[in-house]
Amino acid sequence: MRGTQNYLDFEKGLAELEGKAEELRAMGGQDSGMDVAEEARQLDEKSAALLKDLYAKLTPWQKCQVARHPGRPH
Repeated sequence: MRGTQNYLDFEKGLAELEGKAEELRAMGGQDSGMDVAEEARQLDEKSAALLKDLYAKLTPWQKCQVARHPGRPH
């Protein structure tokens, strides 16, 4: 999970999926009667697949953006 990282322009869909999963977990934590773990897990799986697909098809400019990202390990 990426947490509170900055997302690049081409990662907007990924940011939305991860945000929805975090919302579900927060709702589940507030209301113990709601079981949202399965839905959150499914969103996590979708976001992992999307991330893999996004990074498999990077354009040269997107590779440059990733290389220059401030959250990139040095």
